[in-house]
Amino acid sequence: MNDRREFDPRIEESINEIFGDSVIRAANATAWPGTEVIGHVGRVYVVAFDTTVQRRMIKIQKYLSGWKQSNDPPLPEDICLYRQGDASPLLVSVTHDGDAWLFDDAPGVNFVSVPEIELPPDLIPPPPDFVRKAR
Repeated sequence: MNDRREFDPRIEESINEIFGDSVIRAANATAWPGTEVIGHVGRVYVVAFDTTVQRRMIKIQKYLSGWKQSNDPPLPEDICLYRQGDASPLLVSVTHDGDAWLFDDAPGVNFVSVPEIELPPDLIPPPPDFVRKAR
C-alpha cells in the first residue's frame, strides 16, 4: 500500500495541458497493457499520438520512467503506443515499476537492446483498445 495512490484528480489538469484536443476518449478500466489492477480502477486515456504530442511529452518529461502519478504535477503512468488496427502494441510501459517493452521487428541502428524480460501475454487486453473497461 505504501507505493499505491488513489487516483489524483489533478491528473485531469495534466492530461488537458499535455494532450488537449488529442484526447479521443477516456474510460475507467481494470486492465491495460502491462497492468491489471485489483480492488480499484484506473483511468485510461486514448490519445491521437503525433509529432506535436510527442514534442509536448518530451518537453514535460523526457524520460519514460518519469511519467508517474507521484510527480508534482502528476503525470499519467503506463504510456502505451499502438497503431490502430494492429494486433498488439508497439510500446508498453509500467512506469512506476520502471519496466518497458518495445516491440519492433526491424529496429533502427540507434536501438539499444537490453536483457529480455518477457511481458506476459495475458497482461495485454485484446485490440482494438487494449483496455478492460471497469463495469
